[in-house]
Amino acid sequence: KHILKLTIFVLTTWLMILKEYVTDLFKLSIYECYAIFSIQPEKLLNNESLTELRSRLKEHYQNNPFVIIREEFGDLDVDLSIYETRTLKNLKGLAIVSKNEATRERAMKEQSLFDNSFAFFPELESAIHWAKSYFR
Repeated sequence: KHILKLTIFVLTTWLMILKEYVTDLFKLSIYECYAIFSIQPEKLLNNESLTELRSRLKEHYQNNPFVIIREEFGDLDVDLSIYETRTLKNLKGLAIVSKNEATRERAMKEQSLFDNSFAFFPELESAIHWAKSYFR
């Protein structure tokens, strides 16, 4: 039963991908009103490393509102100054997905620096549901 549910979830999610980008630093999957990105473990997430990601998001969403789901695997070093640069004015929300308690603690610091909706989820499926419901 659980395998069937997971298979349906994966197929449904996969069918809605509009574009996908994979670089040495990140993987970005673009959907209608949200994007999922994951960054390689033990990399630094800073303004320089986000340049290409921001460019891809601007290219696709232009002025349309969207939310980002950041899926984390392992340790990620986040330069909190990324929240000082608001280059994506149409970014309406950010969800972080991780089962790591240290990531949750760091996310609480990030939340205080992010002006729009912010959420933390242990499972990707919950974050996707949140992202979709944001635009209903």
